[in-house]
Amino acid sequence: MRRRIARTTGTLGVAVALAASALTTPTLAALPAGAMGSATATPATVSAGSFAGFVLSFTNNGPSNISNLFLVADTPPGWQFVTTVNGPALNGTTYGSCTGTSLMCNFGAVPAGTGPILVTAVYLTPAGLNSPVTITFHYNSTGTTGGKSHGNDIAAPSGTVTVTTDKDVGGQFAYNGNNSVTDNTNLSKNNRQSTAVDASGVGQTNFELLVQDGATFGSPPPARITNDCSSQATQTGEWSGLDVGNSTEFSPKTFRATIVVYQGGNDTVTGLCWIHETGSDSNGPLYTGTLLTVAENTCNPNLLLPPCFTLTKVGPNLQVVFISTHNGVLHLSP
Repeated sequence: MRRRIARTTGTLGVAVALAASALTTPTLAALPAGAMGSATATPATVSAGSFAGFVLSFTNNGPSNISNLFLVADTPPGWQFVTTVNGPALNGTTYGSCTGTSLMCNFGAVPAGTGPILVTAVYLTPAGLNSPVTITFHYNSTGTTGGKSHGNDIAAPSGTVTVTTDKDVGGQFAYNGNNSVTDNTNLSKNNRQSTAVDASGVGQTNFELLVQDGATFGSPPPARITNDCSSQATQTGEWSGLDVGNSTEFSPKTFRATIVVYQGGNDTVTGLCWIHETGSDSNGPLYTGTLLTVAENTCNPNLLLPPCFTLTKVGPNLQVVFISTHNGVLHLSP
């Protein structure tokens, strides 16, 4: 009797076979051709010495079943694995478990047609690091990174996070109540504002926080902004980008963004522009600009209709406090 062997073509350089004990049907298949894994840094940029998160996803589209699936990772030198959060879960229900002082998850059997199984791995980055770092995550049948015997990777997605000492960027994965972040606080004519976010009011933990301003941070494309109020804003400043919870709205909970603007001269304040993300389409995020004037500086005391804001003089500078459920971009210059 002749045995027919299936062959595949494409960019995959190595065909990896699993033992019959690791597969149910069909027993002669290589690894599940539809197995897919992904790893996404959250946020994409973090401050050195802060937490970084990676959202990990695995889907088995078949045709083979997987009898026992593990997840491990190559931890970079100087990095500390902290824990896993937000999973592992399938459609919001626990699927497997993660234990140990290094990343080790056991999902058990993963039949064809299962996924995505989601979990977030949390790491502490080294202080002083200033470079992108890529971590490779291994989904296999042994729980080791060596690829021994039948433990060759079923999927090996990599995620890259930029770790920076740039004082105009502040970012971290909010873990265990560590939910505030500040960028450059040294105001001058060369650094016209500082931005801070306090997300303690959102009513949950384990999400990303990112603030960014300075000359290197630009505005959203004008074509993506409706009701743009930037031409009416008179405050001298810079663009500030806020990403709180990876585009999640915490309604009716709120987060607080505080921007301190260097005034220096006879700057007058008659209007501020708050441009926030309101949705998305196939081309990316959509934004809406809302003009906030000094005469309308009445922050809703119940915080039910954010964004709202208050203005305070801090020495020669101006402090602007926004309270909002929205992610988005702050525009503080005409």
